[in-house]
Amino acid sequence: MTIRHLKHAGVAIKDIAHFVSWRLDGDDSLHERYQFLAKHEQTLEDEISQLESSLAYLRFKKWYYRTAEEAGTEKIHLRAGSKQVDPQTYREYQELLQAGHTAQELGNGSKK
Repeated sequence: MTIRHLKHAGVAIKDIAHFVSWRLDGDDSLHERYQFLAKHEQTLEDEISQLESSLAYLRFKKWYYRTAEEAGTEKIHLRAGSKQVDPQTYREYQELLQAGHTAQELGNGSKK
């Protein structure tokens, strides 16, 4: 089971082999195994954080395009006379999130 979870966590096969070898060493390798898991835990947390950030951005963009489509124009989100997103658009989205709406419902157009 440990091997499967390490593999799913993206740990290289050669590194898993080292971990298994340490397990066979018994108590003499407790520190190495702990450090190994701590290192891979941090790597996995970093990857999850990056994925969550990407997901949050995609959900914002879904809301952005859904509301632009409803208005019939993307101009509602842009600074006048430019193709730059108006900072007020970001604030509006954040205010909706702070008011208790979820990113999923905002992107899908659901009402709370």
